[in-house]
Amino acid sequence: MPNEDSLLVEFDETNLFSLNRFPGHDRYETGPRANLGVNYTRYDPAGWNLGATLGRVLKTATDEAFAAGSGLRPRDSDYVAAVSLELPDRLGVVGRSLFDSGFEFKRGELEIDYASDPFDVTASYTFLRADDTDPVLGPVPEQQELALTSRYRVARQWELTGEWRYDIAAKRNIYAEAGVTYGNECITAQLVLGRRFTSVPDVPPSTEIAFDVSLAGFGGGRSEGWPTRSCRGN
Repeated sequence: MPNEDSLLVEFDETNLFSLNRFPGHDRYETGPRANLGVNYTRYDPAGWNLGATLGRVLKTATDEAFAAGSGLRPRDSDYVAAVSLELPDRLGVVGRSLFDSGFEFKRGELEIDYASDPFDVTASYTFLRADDTDPVLGPVPEQQELALTSRYRVARQWELTGEWRYDIAAKRNIYAEAGVTYGNECITAQLVLGRRFTSVPDVPPSTEIAFDVSLAGFGGGRSEGWPTRSCRGN
């Protein structure tokens, strides 16, 4: 069976204790293994929460089904670690990392979130060590990326959104996006302008404009807290 949907495997604390870490249906993790780790969570009466996870996977043999850079191919996998903190003033911090058996950094991510009714903002920093074993992308150089996303409800029915991603290692912009959304009790309309500055073979930098309309009560439309949640008609 060709493998088309299980190539991009990401090993982190969310699937440390999973029976199958392949994202699709073309591959399934097999063989004896032990998912070992410790997970600690504290819910403080003062309103803040703290979580921490550390673990790895031990197997009886090397699993060739996983890519060499996934951290899951060796008999003893890489270590995954994660720490999260939620403060009562709507501020959250999450840190994730992946270490090899020699405790050298392979992947790291730091994310800071602030969420309120009219305003949300998320800032993140991502580090990926150079990898020449990726079966999909081929040799990948070291990457350091800074990302910023935000949402601001300027009025009861109008909302502004934005996204920006920057490659620190290459010192260049990756992607930028700005959007405006109008919503009422019956309809949500969004206009988005995005620019991708990077290029890959056969795909040059490009600018995209998208207009999306969602009718209340149809499909899987989500509620964004507009003034009325249902369309009553006449």
